[in-house]
Amino acid sequence: MTAFADDLRLALRTLARRPGFSAVIVATLGLAIGANAAVFSIVDALLLRPLPLAAPERLVRIYSRFASGLDWASVSYPNYRDYERANRVFTALAAEGNQGFMVDDGESSQLVIGALVSANYFATLGVEPALGRAFDAADDRVASPVAVIGDGFWKRHFGADPRVLGRSVTLNGTGFKVVGVAPAGFTGPNTGLLEEIWAPLSMTPSMQRALTAESDPLQERDANWLQVTGRLRPGVGLRQAADAMNALASQLRQLYPRANAGISLRLLPESEARIYPAMRGGVVALSALLQGVVALVLLVACANAAGLFLARGSSRQREIGIRLAVGARISWLVRLLVSESLVLGLAGGAVGLALAFWATRVLGSLRLPMQIPISLPVEFDARILVLTLGLALLTGVSFGLLPALQIIRPRLAMALREGDAGAGIRRSSMRLRGILVSAQIAATFVLLVGAGLFFRSLGNAEATELGFRAEGLLVASLNLGYAGYDAKSGPQLLERIETRVRALPGVTAVTLATRLPFSVRLASVGAAPEGYVPRHPGEGAPQIAVNAVAPDYFATMQLGLAAGREFTVADQPDKQPVVVVNEALVHRFFAGDPPAAVVGKRLVVVGTSHLIVGVARDAKQLSLRSAQEPYVYLDLFQHYEPAVAIHLRSAGDPASLILALRREVRALDPRVALYEVKPIARQLELPLLPQRLAVGLLAAMGALALLLALVGLYGATAYALSRRTREIGIRIALGADHRRLLALVLRDGMVQCGLGVAGGLVIALAVNRLAASLLFGVDPVDPSILLLTAALVSALALAANLVPALSAIELDPKHALSAE
Repeated sequence: MTAFADDLRLALRTLARRPGFSAVIVATLGLAIGANAAVFSIVDALLLRPLPLAAPERLVRIYSRFASGLDWASVSYPNYRDYERANRVFTALAAEGNQGFMVDDGESSQLVIGALVSANYFATLGVEPALGRAFDAADDRVASPVAVIGDGFWKRHFGADPRVLGRSVTLNGTGFKVVGVAPAGFTGPNTGLLEEIWAPLSMTPSMQRALTAESDPLQERDANWLQVTGRLRPGVGLRQAADAMNALASQLRQLYPRANAGISLRLLPESEARIYPAMRGGVVALSALLQGVVALVLLVACANAAGLFLARGSSRQREIGIRLAVGARISWLVRLLVSESLVLGLAGGAVGLALAFWATRVLGSLRLPMQIPISLPVEFDARILVLTLGLALLTGVSFGLLPALQIIRPRLAMALREGDAGAGIRRSSMRLRGILVSAQIAATFVLLVGAGLFFRSLGNAEATELGFRAEGLLVASLNLGYAGYDAKSGPQLLERIETRVRALPGVTAVTLATRLPFSVRLASVGAAPEGYVPRHPGEGAPQIAVNAVAPDYFATMQLGLAAGREFTVADQPDKQPVVVVNEALVHRFFAGDPPAAVVGKRLVVVGTSHLIVGVARDAKQLSLRSAQEPYVYLDLFQHYEPAVAIHLRSAGDPASLILALRREVRALDPRVALYEVKPIARQLELPLLPQRLAVGLLAAMGALALLLALVGLYGATAYALSRRTREIGIRIALGADHRRLLALVLRDGMVQCGLGVAGGLVIALAVNRLAASLLFGVDPVDPSILLLTAALVSALALAANLVPALSAIELDPKHALSAE
């Protein structure tokens, strides 16, 4: 241990004599290590770090699967109760239904996300309240207006008062007594979703008006809205549990054939279910891309540091020769040189640690552009600290060991002869430097190709034809259920809101809808033409995406109709139910019929026959990249829901109408709070987020890697030419042509560049196909991007070689020869 400490002290003194050299390597490694730690903090938070639950490996999420094609659906309350009573593979089954709570503090209202949960919810997850109690069986049997609040809500609204138990909080117009405070860090079992209030499922009827105006979800077996989590019994595995639960599902299909037609169950472990399964594949792919990008940058940084270390070490070969001559052991010399690289690596790790700490603070405060509060649960914890320390040690050893082995191998006599033209340099060292430079260029090429692909992908996504006109459109969400309106009074207030908003100066059109394009609040219904025969017995009607919209919706959205009409004020609740379908639905169910021929036919929606009055043009409603899917538009006033969004089209800047819109709604009823008020163009931020994130990261990391590679190439060329001073002087003295001499001295550097570009091309062709699922309308091996990147890297590499080469051929031969 004493010897190691002595080595470190000697390494520190040696490096202190070259502060510039040390600073460059520390800064290079610090940026690369910090980027790796920051990205790992995101990957860790999303995919790796366990949630603060007891024995999470025993927790399983249960989903409904419809034979009609809908995977990963929720579970109805009656089915949940049957599963809970009859199953023999779980010690407990807990249920939760995510719920928005409008919190009224007497002066203002704020929307907070929470959940209605079964009484055994906290016990099943293994979460003990920090204060007070969780729910008990009595809270399940009788409607109990009690609530458990989250740590963040407790601190914001109650000032972290330990006497909060028993105090009241008004949620959706109903007073709730606080009976418990959840532990810090617990925000529910879904990564990133910030749940802050939990109330018993028994309160669903009183919260009914805020969920739906037509039915009681606790009574409707075909209302799938609950997320069910089970804790496996000891000795029971996932496959055994899935078989047992599907046997129960089969029994329920026989007992309730209408509501449970075609329903089976899918089970996932908690580690795979904390992100919604339909989104998990994209999250994993994006995480792998981000981590791969910063890993390449770290590789470039290590190669750059190794090249600098090798160049410096070559100039120390006389020193090393003397040490060998006086009896120093080779193992000690290797240890000394690796100690120097280790010190630099640890110093770079310290810089990276500071950058990672700052990055995690910024990332943790970000809120994704979504209608519900979603954030990255990024934390700077021991896992990040260990990773950073590990990267520092790994890079310190990796970039120092190979150069050290090269440096201590010179022939002793040659190393001691100052006048030998070959002193201090070996061909093997030059080859190693060339390999390092080529590796940097290859990694840089891959990053720049990726940046080019995603830049073009982002451009394609932004230029996608939506099917409606987003410019000039303002949207504002509200929920009349929170203010106490029912199915009779709610539509009346909505009509008054429309009338007042339409009269605002600059407003050209107004409508209402329950869903925004690209919303995370997806909804679907069983829908099919009259007489539809399922492909498989018991399959039921296909699940079709749905939106309930008011009259003038298509005119306001500037979404054209292929045939028929849109909804009008004459389509009252007591009249014939009507529906508008899109062209994709016509192609699926009425193949061969023109849109005009479909108008007047009937579509059965959730068991009720609807008259098709119009066929709308296809529009992007669910995803920018997906093919057009069947879509159903119901009349909002025939299918009233209290949660709606005002759609307002403006002749000018829609943001200028926000204050006037709030004023008009407040004038009608100050209890009605608007939230998510924004131009609808901002709704595109979510589907474009992966593209923008990839472009930004790849561009930044590609630029950094390119800078490091060019510095490495410049240094390698300059150093190699400095060792050829006598040769170049002789050539000039003998009258060598400057252009031929320039080509000669450029050759080695451009060969290294060519090898790097070729290697990068091979890697890019292999790797880019893996990122194809993240690209939008771009060939992952787009030849134009590959050629453009190759040309850019080659041009910059030529410039990096040209500067030292021009200096070399301008040497004074007498000076060069006398120096030798």
